[in-house]
Amino acid sequence: MRIELHKYDIYPKVFPLGSHSFTIKPLGKYLAFTEENGYTVHIVGASSRVVYGENPENLAVYHVMPNADGNLVITHNFEAEQVYFVRLHNYNSEHCFVQLTLFAVEDDLAGRDPLMGDLHHHSTVSDGAQSPEIVAAIHRGNGFDFMTVSDHWRYRGSLQAINAYKDVNLDFLLVPGEEVHSPGNFVHIINFGSKYSVFSLIEGHNQDIEDGHTAKYRAMEGVTPPDQISLEEYYAQVEEISATLDMPDGDNKFAYASSVWVWNKIREAEGLGVYCHPFWLENTYNVPAALHSEFTKNAPFDALEVVSDFDHGNITSAHYYEDRAKGYVYPIVGSSDSHNSIHTTTNMSGKTIVFAPENERASIISSIKDFYSVAVSVTKSKDKTFIGSFRLVKYAGFLYDNYFPIHDEICREEGRLMQEYACGSEDAKRRLNDIGMQIYELRRKYFAW
Repeated sequence: MRIELHKYDIYPKVFPLGSHSFTIKPLGKYLAFTEENGYTVHIVGASSRVVYGENPENLAVYHVMPNADGNLVITHNFEAEQVYFVRLHNYNSEHCFVQLTLFAVEDDLAGRDPLMGDLHHHSTVSDGAQSPEIVAAIHRGNGFDFMTVSDHWRYRGSLQAINAYKDVNLDFLLVPGEEVHSPGNFVHIINFGSKYSVFSLIEGHNQDIEDGHTAKYRAMEGVTPPDQISLEEYYAQVEEISATLDMPDGDNKFAYASSVWVWNKIREAEGLGVYCHPFWLENTYNVPAALHSEFTKNAPFDALEVVSDFDHGNITSAHYYEDRAKGYVYPIVGSSDSHNSIHTTTNMSGKTIVFAPENERASIISSIKDFYSVAVSVTKSKDKTFIGSFRLVKYAGFLYDNYFPIHDEICREEGRLMQEYACGSEDAKRRLNDIGMQIYELRRKYFAW
């Protein structure tokens, strides 16, 4: 965390455009505002060039006295979407003793909270190292606001995680999901947040039932999934899609048609269909280059996973920017695709920041589809890369430095208590219910809407 965040709290941190007040609070008696003559505060937009002189341009100057609580309160007109630097000086001093940072957003981002998520992760229900409820707890401890457990062929793991915490008051969203491997198709697809399992729509492909579990694991609680179809019906439906495609016959054409079938079914179930890790290097890349280009040119998916543990050399994000240059635009996400939640170096290397009105399944899905997401890649040395539109990447960088460090400190304790609760501690449940809405309250403090 930046040193200045340990010394001063500034809130709200993010505003809609226009005139707003914010507070600067010292975090310790030794930092108390005591100057009899008050303080000089300079505010400058990071995108504005300051021309110094007798009346410096693009620099707002305020003389402020501490209020009865010992805080400084300043009202400023934020005219453009950008970072604003707030520089504190002793009265009439040229020396800035601390620089704090704010951000102003245009109307379309106002009212949208930044939510950190992972849309692709595995548990012991398929080939992961931890049980679903422990995967969820570790994710919360690492600063996630939402996630799904997306096990291969199985929807059950995500429901197990949801049910494990259904009686706890948490502002941590767990949504249903699975990794769909449709018959005869080598393309991997994440079904994020749909109301029922898509893989299980085909007879003989409900892996949860084959594992000895019941049909209730095919859908969210209270949802009745559609009747299953036979394998022959599946192939016939894929062939209908294939007949509409202007592609050479062969494996690529079938894979394209089968993937479209899956993405259509995910949309029917009100989920988000994510095309994942095309450049995962097994023996060769998971998806042939020609097929990947067809996918990104036409964008039959809802979002492309541009960051994951299985994306070798950031190839997918490089291809994404080339596509944008060609005019091919589609929503993107970042995911860990991890099979082990206990990371000693990266704390989940792929993430997504979604700007959504609510931390709620449908709100997150619609926000991603509407291009309000940024993919985040974190290296072993904890260097961060943001992938997305220029304006959202700038905003994400501000949040990573000025909001998420505070957010993540709170999440660590919640994640620890979630693990204790998952292991049977009723005291952990009581404490979670006491503190479980802290992140919601933090967002209300730092975002002025």
